[in-house]
Amino acid sequence: MADECDFATDMQLKAADAFAASRLSRLALLPLAISADVCECGTPIPAARRVAVPGVTLCTFCQANAERRGVIHGRA
Repeated sequence: MADECDFATDMQLKAADAFAASRLSRLALLPLAISADVCECGTPIPAARRVAVPGVTLCTFCQANAERRGVIHGRA
């Protein structure tokens, strides 16, 4: 049986997904050259992070959310 914590976690994840989706729709409007330096949430990826993690496509906030949801490890 689900308790309040499970309910709150589900609500948080739904809110985060909705936020990311809204930012992702705005990202589609950016030119390709700019979007390489911008996370899917629409925030710029800091140059230091891009140097430290070559090929990075997520900011630290989105990376943490993706790992928490298991997206990075093949779980959806």
